[in-house]
Amino acid sequence: MTKYTIFPKITQKDACDIKNNVMHSIKRNKMKTIIFLRCISAIFLFFLLTPIISAGADQKLSKEYLLNNEWGPNIGELGVFFKFKNNKTYKTEINFEGGEFYQGTYDVVNGKLALKLNESTEEPKLKGQTFSYTLMRDDNEIFFNEYLKLEGNVIYIDKIWNQKAIVKNGKKMKYQSTDVETINNLARIKDSSHYYQKPNEKSPRFMFSIWNDKTDKISAWSLAIPSDVLASVKREVQLILRTTKKDNKGRYWYCIVLPVGTGGYDRVRLENTSAEWTGSNIAWIKETEIKQIIQR
Repeated sequence: MTKYTIFPKITQKDACDIKNNVMHSIKRNKMKTIIFLRCISAIFLFFLLTPIISAGADQKLSKEYLLNNEWGPNIGELGVFFKFKNNKTYKTEINFEGGEFYQGTYDVVNGKLALKLNESTEEPKLKGQTFSYTLMRDDNEIFFNEYLKLEGNVIYIDKIWNQKAIVKNGKKMKYQSTDVETINNLARIKDSSHYYQKPNEKSPRFMFSIWNDKTDKISAWSLAIPSDVLASVKREVQLILRTTKKDNKGRYWYCIVLPVGTGGYDRVRLENTSAEWTGSNIAWIKETEIKQIIQR
């Protein structure tokens, strides 16, 4: 005897429900597929676009590259500028009073800088030595992002920064635990501006020496940069960063390079301290201190 399977009677409503369930299932699976593909794409882009420190990833070092760029200390720091010449000699200049002077010869061998020191005012023991540098790039830096890195366990100038390799404007990052974006512009500031170590009013402020020409000594300290110093730079400062969020008083903060000298006549310290400041000349000001931003 043949057995037959008896199906229950399906009404028109049941048929519509089955159809809707099938369509929902298809849509859910389709959505899962789209989300999966988007996740894979995001992971791929993350590894593709994440900034890395690399040796000559986009640029190979050559004699022409050295000659066509400017090389010196990092933004806001004291240091040595290297002047490379076409005849494969070099000499240095400094951005502070007194200090170091070097000169010698150079060559580029297998993509690396070979820097021979023939004369040194500060380190005579280094005379005659050759130092090797590799071209590096770091897009996590706040201003310059390319430098020559000293190789080996030797004591000399660790990094020589390319002054023309600058991080693009609008790059978002964290600096001093604060969300910021890069901004390579100039700003005209007020004479009365105060300069903070960090972007908040509870942070220590920088103080600047006022020199007395009659006594040849520092006569006072000021929270504002002396007007003659500001006048010498047209009351303009270099902007580096801006906070991405306003503070509780509705203000952005700007990270700048202090336009001060670095000799015996221009000293810097933090308020409520007596020790001279030896860190970088980088400080923060409130946007209310800025009279005009000059686009570059």
